[in-house]
Amino acid sequence: MRIDEPTSILVFRNGSIGNTLVALPAIRALKDLFPNAALAVVLDSLGAELLQHVPFIDTIISYDKRGVDKSLSAQFRFVRKLRRLHPTHAILFKRFFRNGLLAFLSGAKYRIGFKTAGKAPFLNVTISYDESLHIAQLNLNLLALLGVDTKLESYSIPLSKEDQQEAVHALQAAELEGKRFVAVHYGGSTTKPDFFPVRRMSELLRPVVKSRAELAFVAAGFDERVLAESAIAELGCGKLLCDLPIRTMAAVLSKANCFVGFNSGPAHIAAGVCTPGIVIYRPDLNVENEIRKWRPLFEKLTPVVPPVADDDSEWSEFISGLHARISALLADKPERP
Repeated sequence: MRIDEPTSILVFRNGSIGNTLVALPAIRALKDLFPNAALAVVLDSLGAELLQHVPFIDTIISYDKRGVDKSLSAQFRFVRKLRRLHPTHAILFKRFFRNGLLAFLSGAKYRIGFKTAGKAPFLNVTISYDESLHIAQLNLNLLALLGVDTKLESYSIPLSKEDQQEAVHALQAAELEGKRFVAVHYGGSTTKPDFFPVRRMSELLRPVVKSRAELAFVAAGFDERVLAESAIAELGCGKLLCDLPIRTMAAVLSKANCFVGFNSGPAHIAAGVCTPGIVIYRPDLNVENEIRKWRPLFEKLTPVVPPVADDDSEWSEFISGLHARISALLADKPERP
């Protein structure tokens, strides 16, 4: 099928924070190739807030399918909003049935996305979904249908002066401003940390305390607060930064010497602000594929997989192998580009 050059592009990338951020290389490549085409991106409300200063996105459309856009009347209003953009091309980076329907109702002539098991409802230009590729590379491969360069590059989260000021205020309130600190995310909706007990987290972080660096636990919601407070109680120290606005959290992570967290949104945010560290993955049969597909796009964020068994010698070897890495990062953190 011959595809015309777009004049108005509608991108659907609503979903988790990690999904949203790893789509940025493809969205940037799309705008580079078609600079005169209007580019609108549909995002969850959290993603819309996080990407509000990205320079190559012309219009951000917040879509809250479980909230304000849930009702049938709200859905009709949302479709009218999409149709007013007069999109020629709709691009779907996520395999949501509803997104395909919205793309069809938007009036876009070309509806481009992935097919699974040979099926892609409402789409008319597709490639097969490949589980073996990093999701960011897969997004670029989809855009190769339009002639986009598929070379994968990292992404960055632009932070405003206001974001940086809010981070300074948050760090001042926690008595962390101007100090070396490790940002810790002990939680996550994608990867629950039940496989990494609080006593093991304490063993991992205790040398940080001995090196006279601070610990800043970032948390969102009740469950993560409870986990962070349990780690702080076990360690006998640490500061809790809970429920920060997402851009303030990004700016806080940009000031950290090191990040320690799980395979979840904050790890991808750390990648976007060039904060090095370690990302902990659940040790199951799918872990190699999970790392290959979802690893944050920053080479100095190292994926690690803890032992499966609760064996002290195995855990001791695993944790001791991370201490030198964390110590080196505390001494030297690269500048943001």
